[in-house]
Amino acid sequence: MPNNQRIVSIIAGLKPVLERKYGVKTIGFCSWWTNQKNATSDITVIVDLEQPLGWDFYALKILLEAKLHMHIDLTTWSGIKPIVRDEVREITRFI
Repeated sequence: MPNNQRIVSIIAGLKPVLERKYGVKTIGFCSWWTNQKNATSDITVIVDLEQPLGWDFYALKILLEAKLHMHIDLTTWSGIKPIVRDEVREITRFI
């Protein structure tokens, strides 16, 4: 997985914009889906939103990928299957 501290720093710096522009209430990331720990591993970014974003959800994904310089999988908590939601929450690093 890419350097976690770099990811935390970038997302923390973006957090005011994410809250204001996209209504992001909470944001975190993990490497759940790929279960790999190498430099090319994707990360999953999980957000809790004030309201559905529609097409702006993709704009949020594009913004995060551009700032992180890597591909991400973006989802909401409701997008994670209930059977694994608690396990994913345990391995997610919240910012």
